[in-house]
Amino acid sequence: MKTRRFTQAGGLLLTVLGTLVILSGLVAAALSLTMQFSRQAERSRVLAQAVTIGDGSLQMLYADWQAQSRDYAPTHSFDPLPTFVPTSAVTPGTAEFPILLPYSAGANQWMIDPASYSVLPLILRGSSNRSNGPSAATSIYYFTAGVNLTAQALSQPLQVRLRRTFEQHVDSGWRFQALSDFDLELQPDGSPLTLDGDVHSNGTLYSGTNWLTVSGQASAAQGFVNGWAPDDTTNASRTIAAPTFADGSPFVNSRRDLFGVEPTSFDTVDTNANNDGYRELIERPAASGADPLTGRRLYDQAGIKVLIDASNAVTIMDQAGTIHSNPTDPFYASVQSAIITGQSVQDGREAATVRVATVDVSKLTAAVDAGTLTFNGILYISDTSATPTTKRAVRLWRGARLPATGLTVATDNPVYIWGDYNTGGTYTNPTDTATAVQPDTNTDGSPLNAANTLTGYTPAPAAIFSDSTTILSNAWDDATASSSLSTRLAANTTINSGIVTGSVATDATNGYGQGLAGMIRFLENWKPADLGGGGPQKRFTNYGALLNWWRVQQASGVYSYGSYYTAPASQLFYEKRFGANPPAPDLRILSFAKGRWYLE
Repeated sequence: MKTRRFTQAGGLLLTVLGTLVILSGLVAAALSLTMQFSRQAERSRVLAQAVTIGDGSLQMLYADWQAQSRDYAPTHSFDPLPTFVPTSAVTPGTAEFPILLPYSAGANQWMIDPASYSVLPLILRGSSNRSNGPSAATSIYYFTAGVNLTAQALSQPLQVRLRRTFEQHVDSGWRFQALSDFDLELQPDGSPLTLDGDVHSNGTLYSGTNWLTVSGQASAAQGFVNGWAPDDTTNASRTIAAPTFADGSPFVNSRRDLFGVEPTSFDTVDTNANNDGYRELIERPAASGADPLTGRRLYDQAGIKVLIDASNAVTIMDQAGTIHSNPTDPFYASVQSAIITGQSVQDGREAATVRVATVDVSKLTAAVDAGTLTFNGILYISDTSATPTTKRAVRLWRGARLPATGLTVATDNPVYIWGDYNTGGTYTNPTDTATAVQPDTNTDGSPLNAANTLTGYTPAPAAIFSDSTTILSNAWDDATASSSLSTRLAANTTINSGIVTGSVATDATNGYGQGLAGMIRFLENWKPADLGGGGPQKRFTNYGALLNWWRVQQASGVYSYGSYYTAPASQLFYEKRFGANPPAPDLRILSFAKGRWYLE
């Protein structure tokens, strides 16, 4: 009996021990599984933290890379930033991410490998990171941004390699026939109009007439409206018709920001006089204040600077700002002989007598050709006494031939272009406005594609930057400027130049601002029939580009058709030479994009 009881007890003990072993195994398995889940949860938490830190680091890198790309001055409009080195100010540290420690530390916190913090070209094929953009004249450059992070919080260090693709879209303002930073109205004035180049608006594109044909690409950041701008009371009563666009309706495209400087960089109400808008490009910099266009201003880039004060005293400087005043100095003598002060123009639109500083361009060209004047081809000239009510302007005269290397004239004043410009003609007498022989574009009845220069002359790269731009035809005469409009008959005139100028907004105050048509103003009777007269409508021909990044400030007169002008038959052509040989300065248009981050 005792043996049986012992046997039963031993069996029970074995059962209990077996149960305990099983339970221990289950507990151990549970603990192991819990630890595994805990490690996985910890790794997920750490990985999420790494992505947050790494992506924040890449955002800082992106901003620094953008800033350096904007400041880079290339030798060609499409050259990207050659080498990027992060500035120390944007290297992430404990101020941005408190859990970061220097890479050499051994603490249980995140560390960034500084050698990995980079933006490097992403090679697409061969040895290039470049691809063509939406047109042959644009480029997209691809880069890989990277940052490596290591965490020592686990038994085994966790390394995270975060990557993101950066894109730099590079374009040139000189690629467009018409570009505006504002709403752009394409309502031909006086006769049908064909634009053979690309057109873009950073606002809305408006056109409500079948007089318009665009054979290039047309785009707008805020879309296209077949009709009139909201405050356009001049055209509102007209029947809306559909213009012709070669690619169908204009497509929506991103903003085209000059130098990649976005509108948020400007502030018109703060105390900084250097950041009011893109018009700073044609203004002299203020003595103090951060300047988003530093180094880009035409005043800074000009090889010749001419300033005229209220008493008509002329100061002539070189690019460094050194004043030249010695009559025996070839630089001073060449420039001084080309500047004529004390003249005026009766401007019907401004309803004012405008004091002008006239530049005899033929004298500058002769001096360059003779080797007595050497400069970089950019002339900046300003009458510093101008205000919205004190009317001042610059007039370009006798500019039929330019230096072969090109000429850019810039001013913060309005500009009058008097007579043919960059056509290759020569003058019989030193006071002639019209050349002895004119291009075929100035011949009545000649075809649309007539030659815009004389045989043997290649148009020089040319640009004119101004507050506003007014054409005075080959027939203009200062002495009859106050005469009745019907008697101020214009003559066919050709201008071969890019024109970068201000515009007038269409709004409740101004009424119709004319849009594209208002970027080039007229003061003569180009279409006699509109005043009941006889004779053919005269032609204005431009080979170039019309670019608009600011509103006028000095030439604030209001549009009124038939009171101070009638419209020419405008022939506007894109100067295709600008693609390979644009005028100075570089007008880079930059935009940036970044892809989603990924782990490598």
